Amino acid sequence: MRTLADTMEGDHRANQAALQALANQSHVQLSNQVSRNQQATYDRLHQLNGAQFNRAFLRDDINEHRQAIEQFRQAEQQLQDNRTAETYIHQTLPVLEAHLHMSENLDRDASAGQTAQNPTGRATEQQ
Repeated sequence: MRTLADTMEGDHRANQAALQALANQSHVQLSNQVSRNQQATYDRLHQLNGAQFNRAFLRDDINEHRQAIEQFRQAEQQLQDNRTAETYIHQTLPVLEAHLHMSENLDRDASAGQTAQNPTGRATEQQ
């Protein structure tokens, strides 16, 4: 889980810097405001810890990355001779897909670990 968090943090920082550079180049002001939905997610996750946090975080992360990938693919279809946007999409989409796969793999591994049972019927901890 730590590897996923570190990877996403670094990738998101790099993406934000690239997006800011594009915005500056195009004389566009980016908003740094947190949406109500983002704040609600943060507040909900902030209440959790341990395995509960990990599970909720992964589910949210998977959903958010699926939505972002779909939005990027739709934007890609609607582009009309905008090389800057096209370049940004083609650089960002593989990173989003990699994050989604990492989260899905962690979620699958966590789910498999929770379903493993020992002979007494109690869940066993997976290494």
